[in-house]
Amino acid sequence: MKKTIFFFCILAIAQLSYAQKGSVHDLLNKLASEKNDNTRIDLINNFISNTAEVDPILDLKNSQLILLDAQKRKDKVSEAIALSNIAYDYRAFGNTEKVLLMI
Repeated sequence: MKKTIFFFCILAIAQLSYAQKGSVHDLLNKLASEKNDNTRIDLINNFISNTAEVDPILDLKNSQLILLDAQKRKDKVSEAIALSNIAYDYRAFGNTEKVLLMI
């Protein structure tokens, strides 16, 4: 009986934990429907802050996808944040030449 209760407790805890907050495609859909600049900035910053320090390669790929989508939608706010984050990732890699090219 104790093992069964323990198993269900572990199962309940596992349901509440997630590996990632969401995919970049979910973020792009939210950005496309959002009209407020401040909300778009918050959405991008919250998404990027999850991977910026942990996995800079994934963060760079996500930022490039955000940049391409922002250029397609002609969204200058999202484009500026994506470019800034790409430059930050290149700085984390130690590639200052590419950082300076991004500016």
